[in-house]
Amino acid sequence: NKGAVGISFLFGATSFCFINCHLAARASRVLRRNQNFHSILKGLNLGQKNVFDLTNQFHHVFWFGDLNYRIDL
Repeated sequence: NKGAVGISFLFGATSFCFINCHLAARASRVLRRNQNFHSILKGLNLGQKNVFDLTNQFHHVFWFGDLNYRIDL
């Protein structure tokens, strides 16, 4: 039940990409969350498929959602 949705568009000459996702829970599943992230990037049909790094394709990238990463204070 993990996944993501994304949209990209041009506003004038500026390109935007918005992604919302839900990654694996629990502190012990960092590798799984990282795998979720990579799977999402590969699965989304945004921009050029041969360019893996979204930051090189868009002027602004916004990544939202339940990322489930923990901060240990």
